[in-house]
Amino acid sequence: MSNFHTLPLSPTAASASGTLDKSFLNLDRIREELVQMEDSIVFGFVFDFLHATKTALIERAAFGWFLLLFPIHIELALTLSHCNNPEAQNNCTYTPNHENFEFYSPTQSSFLDYFFAEMEAVHAKVRRYTAPDQYPFTTNLPKPVLPPLIYPQLLYPNNINLNARLKDIYIEKVIPSLCKFGDDRNYGSSATKDIDALQVLSRRIHFGKFVAEAKFQDPKTQAEYIRLIKLKDRAGINALLTNLAVEERLLKRLRLKALIFGQEIGDGYTGSDISAAMDETTWQHKKDDGSSGGESDLKKRKLGGKIDPNLVVSIYEQFVIPLTKEVEVEYLMGRLEFPDFKPSV
Repeated sequence: MSNFHTLPLSPTAASASGTLDKSFLNLDRIREELVQMEDSIVFGFVFDFLHATKTALIERAAFGWFLLLFPIHIELALTLSHCNNPEAQNNCTYTPNHENFEFYSPTQSSFLDYFFAEMEAVHAKVRRYTAPDQYPFTTNLPKPVLPPLIYPQLLYPNNINLNARLKDIYIEKVIPSLCKFGDDRNYGSSATKDIDALQVLSRRIHFGKFVAEAKFQDPKTQAEYIRLIKLKDRAGINALLTNLAVEERLLKRLRLKALIFGQEIGDGYTGSDISAAMDETTWQHKKDDGSSGGESDLKKRKLGGKIDPNLVVSIYEQFVIPLTKEVEVEYLMGRLEFPDFKPSV
């Protein structure tokens, strides 16, 4: 379960009282947190492909072993590991009022929505959603039963929450790219993984608010942000926020991590084989016409065949980055409504 009592992800970054590190609005510090989430997202992909099984007990045992090896990623390690069986989408879990499910009370929601509401109600009671980096997918949640933690005000008061859009994209775009059509009846397991994936993606995307505030505080660009905000120029704000070189490095890093984490290494392979497989000059690259290049040395060596690194890159490129930028732009669009606000760091 997520450590949702403190922000940010690293346990050393916040005390038990809920206070934040004073350097948190530093962009380098934020990037460190985003990289940790990125690692966990890739691990989640790899775990799904390496440990696919129809038997929930076997899966849980494998996952427990996995966490012992990679304890730093306990919080998010299940991210994007939806399918017990990569053949099964289990689409009935996304269908409102599906006949496969009988809820305690009449509802027009899907099984996933029902599961989300029940789980988030419990998490709300233990103050998960009082943390400034946590955003629920359901509304009308109960109040916490624990005393509040005190966080410094790093963001101006806002209600920006793209979780509804994120969930739609996840169901309509991401799941079909991970799983083939089918039903393995492991509805609870797949819904649990969906929720893990959606929560960490939500956290990653809404971290854009901290990025936006940090960039707004930069004296080199603040005047230009203010000018664009006054003009309501969303495209201009987006362009000013965008650093194509950073995005290119991000996507390259994601591809490499997926390649490394997804290797299937046989007894006959040596360190030289692995090093050669990681040589990016042997990777598949798209040509200018969009078609794939020649077969990579990686595939010839049968290393990394459990996951296509381009799948990880594609999800980030098509969905995660655009939604994060939308959060950043919308946050800045409301920034001048609080002209006297200054982060309390």
